[in-house]
Amino acid sequence: MLCPFERRFRAQAGGLAQVNAPKGTMIACATAPGTVAADGSGDNGLYTSKLVEAVKTPGMPIEEVFKKVRIEVSRETADAQTPWEASSPVGSYKPNAFGLYDMLGNVREWVEDCWNETYNGAPTNGSAWTSGDCSRRVRRGGDWGSPIDHVRAANRVRDRSDLNGDSFGFRVVRNPD
Repeated sequence: MLCPFERRFRAQAGGLAQVNAPKGTMIACATAPGTVAADGSGDNGLYTSKLVEAVKTPGMPIEEVFKKVRIEVSRETADAQTPWEASSPVGSYKPNAFGLYDMLGNVREWVEDCWNETYNGAPTNGSAWTSGDCSRRVRRGGDWGSPIDHVRAANRVRDRSDLNGDSFGFRVVRNPD
């Protein structure tokens, strides 16, 4: 889940809003609620750079990945920026066919697929669909503010790939190989 800004303007020292993790989710933010994360200097901010580096560590449990990121970001910023996480138990419902729990209703998930009007020609092996209108990407499922008929895996919408908001998210996935 992405971390939302407070409803007031960021420059007025607002920072991130406090969010309670809905059951079955883990929320990871670049900094603690009420504070603002440094933008960093390159393609990614400090937090994202450290997260990308940490998820490449084979066999590291996800909780340890985020702990490592929190320690490194705090150290590099002399505690001016402290990443923050919140989680709640997983497994309230049966897993889906892929063994994933609690997939719907928190945020719409960005997926790698390029937009195509129909499923004609879609990959059948689970791989991303990387042809079509790649200036538009697919978001699946429904979020906490969606009408109930949108909270299903088959629901998909297209958006600009640079769009963001407090109801969009993605899953961090690490290949165990």
